[in-house]
Amino acid sequence: MKEKLVDVEGNNIRYLLDGTSNKNLILIHGLGASAERWKHVIHNFAKDYRVIVPDLIGFGQSDKPVIDYTTEYLGKFIEKFLTNIGINKVSIIGSSLGGQIAVDFTAVNPSKVDKLVLVSPSGMMKH
Repeated sequence: MKEKLVDVEGNNIRYLLDGTSNKNLILIHGLGASAERWKHVIHNFAKDYRVIVPDLIGFGQSDKPVIDYTTEYLGKFIEKFLTNIGINKVSIIGSSLGGQIAVDFTAVNPSKVDKLVLVSPSGMMKH
């Protein structure tokens, strides 16, 4: 597993990367967590996917600008993050707040998502 940094709109975003598949999987953590939330499962997914596990902006070792961290903003952040690391198509697993972010991203970018898996997602009753 590699630890990497990427610039997203002037912010350093830290992420973990494992696997060599042509199929991409992003794991999105919940509120108050970081990429380490997924550390026990990354290796298992890396057998079949290139696994991308960011510290969301404002969390973990990523930059923490003073902004309004809405799920819509974080969904757009995921889009910019994936674009900046050269990923056009991805499967997503989102946990808690990460599930809500994954839904927001998928709703705006359905053609970029192969599969969507939600683990105890927050905010799913708002519509």
